[in-house]
Amino acid sequence: MTMPTTTHQEAVVSETCTQAPEAPIPVDRQWISKLLRKYPNPHSRKPDKALVVAPMVDQSDLPFRMLCRRYGANLCYTPMIHSKLVLTSKAYREKFTGTWINADRPLIAQLCGSDPDAMLAAARLVEPYVDGIDINCGCPQGIAKRGDYGAFLLEQEEKLLTLVKHMVKHLTIP
Repeated sequence: MTMPTTTHQEAVVSETCTQAPEAPIPVDRQWISKLLRKYPNPHSRKPDKALVVAPMVDQSDLPFRMLCRRYGANLCYTPMIHSKLVLTSKAYREKFTGTWINADRPLIAQLCGSDPDAMLAAARLVEPYVDGIDINCGCPQGIAKRGDYGAFLLEQEEKLLTLVKHMVKHLTIP
């Protein structure tokens, strides 16, 4: 009688299943409520509920966000910010960092990219001006596929997990 042999894949699965689980990432599930209390919008009819203006490429800039806030929005996103462009192009960087004012809070910056170090560097540039960082995992366009970001990150679980953990570990905002 021969003993069954263990394949490499079975050995890897067995090894990962027996390792101690990682500590969970700390999550403050009340952070949005806290933001809404910290930056109340006098135009909001439901100040305790988030009325959110989603990130829209080349649309959700400061004038549009301020108009939305006048009509009750109390949480806004920046347009999508390309992490490598914000690091390498002064004109692109000024397009975003020159538009944030304290009256436009709470504000979430949406970044796109897949390189953990570039994403972190870009997030650190905008961190003083925003209340949170959003990683774009929804853009389905071909440019996102070519750039390895957006919805295409969802197909790369390990890469996305590494990116999220890296950002959470090194940023002071959610």
